[in-house]
Amino acid sequence: MEIIKYNSKPLALKTAIKSPKLTGRTVIVSDRWEYVRFYLKNIKKGKRSSAERALFYWNQAEEFYKSSKNLSLTSAPLPLYYCFLNAAKALLEFRDKDNPEYTAYHGVSGVNRNNNIKKLKLSEQEIVIKSKGVCPALLSFFNGNKGLIGSKLSLDSLLANLVYIHRTYVISQGISQRKEMFIPLDEVFFVRKPNKHVTINAKIDEKYSNHESIKNSNLKKVKHYKSPNGEIRIGWKKCKVKLQNIRYVSSNPKLLKFHSEVRKYFQEISSGINSRWYFKDFNQPKSLDIPPLVIMFICMHRLSELSRYEPDILNAYLTREHSWILSEFIKATPFQFINTIATEITGEQLGVSRHIIEI
Repeated sequence: MEIIKYNSKPLALKTAIKSPKLTGRTVIVSDRWEYVRFYLKNIKKGKRSSAERALFYWNQAEEFYKSSKNLSLTSAPLPLYYCFLNAAKALLEFRDKDNPEYTAYHGVSGVNRNNNIKKLKLSEQEIVIKSKGVCPALLSFFNGNKGLIGSKLSLDSLLANLVYIHRTYVISQGISQRKEMFIPLDEVFFVRKPNKHVTINAKIDEKYSNHESIKNSNLKKVKHYKSPNGEIRIGWKKCKVKLQNIRYVSSNPKLLKFHSEVRKYFQEISSGINSRWYFKDFNQPKSLDIPPLVIMFICMHRLSELSRYEPDILNAYLTREHSWILSEFIKATPFQFINTIATEITGEQLGVSRHIIEI
């Protein structure tokens, strides 16, 4: 197999799922708010009206984000959710304003199934995605499973499906490494077979070579094998896209569709240039077919409801055995969410200066 290269660099997966610039350079950005503002202000005729609407919501999102900066973990989820809501509206206005599910409403609601403050479980916080609103529109935008609309989802299972806090989750829940939902990868590249078919190939982190689903050969959508040098690697099973000439990789609509398809299984912890990719094992009992951005939106919405209407319940969660995972979620999610929205709006792969840790 041949690693597909463009300008001498291997072609890799991108953060953006729907409209990535596959051959674009990584843009080093110290301020994602300002970069997206620059991008939207420079949109020419055709999408100018959508860009102006998106810019309005983007600016609102930034204001809510700034207002959360000096708040406690009990209070921060409220402005952070409204940051997410407006950022999501910016994306939908610019990329999918005719989405039939898209209305100004939240499109999600939650309920606390246990008011006994002494015996709280994250599984007792239930969330339902409604048929209309920003949340189902996001689900539709990312081609998520619409069969989940109306279903009851627990906060516990939702948090288990976020790759950037998965290590926190498995340690706090005592889950064996062999049964983790996310398997770390290295060398994740597009490759071309001798018959010109394109696939994704990656190396499994050697510490996970004994993972349950690898040993049982039942990872979905991919097959694993041992390379001549002893590495455990995975490759996509069904390769339907042919690429005769690598020069046309950036304008191949079938390749863009393939990228969107595999991104459901290959998920990223965004950290700029040193982002890490993982394979999601859908064999695990708590796995959900929901795009990560939608899960972030749903979870922050539920925490914002608790912050606003039941702060004593949220405070109890944050001062007991659930404190670590909820703290990690509240602190880590804003960058992951806004970075993803920014890449979906612009199509660019966004890096970050080594000395910058802000959005």
